[in-house]
Amino acid sequence: MGEERARTISFSPTVEYSYRGNNSDEPLWLTDSVKDTDVLPSVIIPQFAELDRANSTETNQYSHTVKPSLGLTWGMEPLAPGDSTFNATVSTWLNLGVPIANEHYDYLRPEIGKEMLSRTTASPFAHCGISLQSTNKVRDLSLSVSFNAGRDPVELSYLLTDRISSNPLVSYIPAEGGLKHERYYSTYGYIYRRSRGDHHAEFNGYVSWRTTTNSAAMKTFYDARTGLTIYQPANINGNWNISGNLGYSMAFLPSEPLRAGVRLGVNYDHAVDYMTLDSVPSRNSVNTFTMTPEALVTYNFMSGSSVTVSYVANWRDVTSPVNSFNDFTALTHNATLSGALKLPWKLTFETKLVFRKRTGYESKAMNNTEWVWNASLEKSMLKGKLVARLEGVDLLNSGKDIRMTVNASGRVETWSLRLPTYGLFSLIYRLDMKPRSSRP
Repeated sequence: MGEERARTISFSPTVEYSYRGNNSDEPLWLTDSVKDTDVLPSVIIPQFAELDRANSTETNQYSHTVKPSLGLTWGMEPLAPGDSTFNATVSTWLNLGVPIANEHYDYLRPEIGKEMLSRTTASPFAHCGISLQSTNKVRDLSLSVSFNAGRDPVELSYLLTDRISSNPLVSYIPAEGGLKHERYYSTYGYIYRRSRGDHHAEFNGYVSWRTTTNSAAMKTFYDARTGLTIYQPANINGNWNISGNLGYSMAFLPSEPLRAGVRLGVNYDHAVDYMTLDSVPSRNSVNTFTMTPEALVTYNFMSGSSVTVSYVANWRDVTSPVNSFNDFTALTHNATLSGALKLPWKLTFETKLVFRKRTGYESKAMNNTEWVWNASLEKSMLKGKLVARLEGVDLLNSGKDIRMTVNASGRVETWSLRLPTYGLFSLIYRLDMKPRSSRP
């Protein structure tokens, strides 16, 4: 009708169904040693005779979920975009839904008892947002903002009235007044710009924020006179997180074989939980501020070979108002040199050397320096359908898988069991079957 812009309105009702099941066993072993002469001949593994069946647990959890939702979208786009005009394409959306879940949780102590829980919950949510795209001869631009709100049901394991423990010094009691379901609210914003000039440059960034109320936590009461420990679930408010990221990269030289980029990530996490000091649980919070600067340079050769040099640092500052918590500031350096070399006879050699150094931790095991070198040689045959690959991992045998997580209930230092230096040979055949074109 001669309009310069086209406007569209659409709606999409949907219904989804999902089933989830999980069976798990958590055996508890007695620490007392068992003599080989006391083990029955039918017991293949002697440790089976030390199984504490009274306190070992078996759980069976499954759920049926029906999720009806309704999506509404309104959009506007130019009918005749110009080379130098803004050419705005706008889209807004709203998504409403109410997942209805029927859940079952069976908790079994084989020699003591069994507790069976079931419930049906409705968890309404709302997602909305707006996005803007603009494309012309000079650049591409994209902006978007979204908001989310909803409710997540509390885990059924928190609702057990009694964990049925045979230990008289350990007791579980239900939450005072019952547990409320967790609610979450979040927002997310994103921007992207790509230039179309002689040297392509890209800029992107995002910021996000999320907060939760009625988070599930566990209180611990301890009586030093009797040695009795009491666990009680409870709701807690105050968990929130904000994060952001900015990145910029640009290509250089006439054919743009050289590309360099920088990026900065920032994250602030405020975690709350209950911590037991002097036998009584009290509210605790831990603030973790993280900055991650990055720099990367890549050069691509005409032959298809490439080389990349990158550096990533991770600066983390962890503080807490609790006097017993030792604040710390840790820094991790990661420098990487990687490359791919195209060789005659359709051979490709790839290598990656990583230097990692960590400082600022209390544990000497965390403050370490390591070099990790991986390399591979690949041979392409039968026009790329058959690929033979020989790969070596951690050739210097110096890699360590250690990480630390910190939240309001304490810090955890984790050592991961990893496969040491090894070599791997693989033979890959790629199937490429195209359907025959049908003739009229």
